[in-house]
Amino acid sequence: MSSIGTRATGTFVRLMTCDDLPAVAVLHCSAFPGQLLTLIGPRLIRRFYGQFIILPGSFAFAASRDGLLVGFVAGSTDKNELFRRFYRSNLLWIGLKVIVSPAIWSLMSRNVSGRRSHFKRLLQSLSRKKSEHSDAEQTVTDSRIPNRLMSIAVSEPCRGQGIAEELVDRFCKQLSDEGFEEVGLSVLAKNERAIRFYEKTGWLRELTTDTSIYYYNRTRQG
Repeated sequence: MSSIGTRATGTFVRLMTCDDLPAVAVLHCSAFPGQLLTLIGPRLIRRFYGQFIILPGSFAFAASRDGLLVGFVAGSTDKNELFRRFYRSNLLWIGLKVIVSPAIWSLMSRNVSGRRSHFKRLLQSLSRKKSEHSDAEQTVTDSRIPNRLMSIAVSEPCRGQGIAEELVDRFCKQLSDEGFEEVGLSVLAKNERAIRFYEKTGWLRELTTDTSIYYYNRTRQG
């Protein structure tokens, strides 16, 4: 797929490649300080985003300017399977990082309920079979929409220039081309900047929990 120009002059959105992963890891750490994946480290961040490049039903796009990555978006039509694969293939490394990192223990102890879904996926990764009840359980605590925009970031100097909107539009167009009519995402309830962005750009609230707000939108506008 060729690059497509965005409203931000000189910036292009294209499929993410493995060559982008080091820069994606750096941007992820900058955009999400204190997040569990950030604390686990760049090696696992690169592995995590690498899945969106190679797994069927997962998609990732990068925004570049003057040859430098300035933003990215990633999502999947099966978030649970993506996490299950990630935890299973990196279980030993994740375990070692958690054991030796006081910062990770502190984060988990401050937000046990918010990490419950990750603990559940981590335990499920130990089994080669999906839980027979995973779909039913997800409808109680999560969105009804399996197609998820899971991560988006834009470098701080390039924010407010329409790059985030173009990344979201490109991701939604990909889902539409694949035949999916809706897409969902979740935002931490304390992330006021992200909440303003999604509500300003037409996303609708689906449900609210103690820790997160869930949004949904049509993949094709108009």
